[in-house]
Amino acid sequence: MKYIAQRYNQGIQQYYSVVMDLKTVYDNSKVLIYNQDDYGYQRPLDEKHVKKIKNNIISGNGLFPTSIILSVNSNEVKEIISDVEFEDIAIKNVVSINLQGASKRDDYCYFRIVDGQHRLEGLAEAAKIKNELWDYKLSIIILVIPNESRVIELDVFNDINSTPKKLKTDLVILAKQKYILLGQKDIQSKEDMEEYLAIKIAHILNEEIKGSVWENAIKFEKEINSQIGIIGIAAYKKAILPLVKKIIHDEGGKVISIQNLDDKALDLADYFNQAWQKVYEKWESCFKVQSIIIESEKYDFYYDNSYYLQKTTGVNAVFQLLNQSENIEEFEKIINKSPLTEEDWLKGGKLSGLTSGSGFKKAVMFIKNGKTI
Repeated sequence: MKYIAQRYNQGIQQYYSVVMDLKTVYDNSKVLIYNQDDYGYQRPLDEKHVKKIKNNIISGNGLFPTSIILSVNSNEVKEIISDVEFEDIAIKNVVSINLQGASKRDDYCYFRIVDGQHRLEGLAEAAKIKNELWDYKLSIIILVIPNESRVIELDVFNDINSTPKKLKTDLVILAKQKYILLGQKDIQSKEDMEEYLAIKIAHILNEEIKGSVWENAIKFEKEINSQIGIIGIAAYKKAILPLVKKIIHDEGGKVISIQNLDDKALDLADYFNQAWQKVYEKWESCFKVQSIIIESEKYDFYYDNSYYLQKTTGVNAVFQLLNQSENIEEFEKIINKSPLTEEDWLKGGKLSGLTSGSGFKKAVMFIKNGKTI
């Protein structure tokens, strides 16, 4: 099957715009799922959303004027795209996309679905009932992704989904870390280094330090839709980033290798864990040793959702105090002298509502003085 497409650029980014039938798009594209595919960054399908789309289509109420966004590797474009000629002269920016003999969905696919996976899946489910829907026409935008810059695809997905749809972007943060490890995104700046280091520290605290109060407490990909975890990776990263920046600045701020960053992350995770051990000793009742079985696997954790201490307010306040302290010993003195009680950390207690930057500063003053003035 051949399709005529328009080729255009926005700066150095190349695109193709084309109308295709559902069957062709569905058979020749796939979604990259985080923790299932090497370059995965999306969550599994929401079956309820798919079912709603399917039912709307079958009832005749479904319209999809907005484009499905796909991506393709730049080194594979030549295999499926050729110029369109008229009287031996190529028509400027008009191409033919030939997908005849292309691999089907269960094997390798040329295209990756950047935006529109639920629409495609819902339409496909409807087409299994009403076969004529396989010919349903869809507007398609294809991004040409340079092989060495796969992170562009991730940035496009994030731009589409993070603000207008207010979707969680935890997986985008984690996927970017994986892209660095896969060699698709370089540590090019101090900001890259800080971001990588903050997420790596959170991962170590959450996954590798057994008995830490942060074991299984930070919501990474597997916890997004489960009963486990008290704070998301994006919020946790934001809380520790100022301290990470200070440490990097104090050490000269030079960009270093992934291996050296990983070594530093281990040291800093241990440092943060020591600090939170002091917090645990001060307000022990705010922590609760528990375990849960999920898909035959046991998860231990130490947080208690009844308290603010490991939620956004407490995490930011504690890390701000650690940032202000010269060392663990000074931090421990401040914590031990705090007039705050465990009851003050309860939901609805003294620290209730302190969820902004100014609120975090008030929480720090509460820890130091038991009041905000």
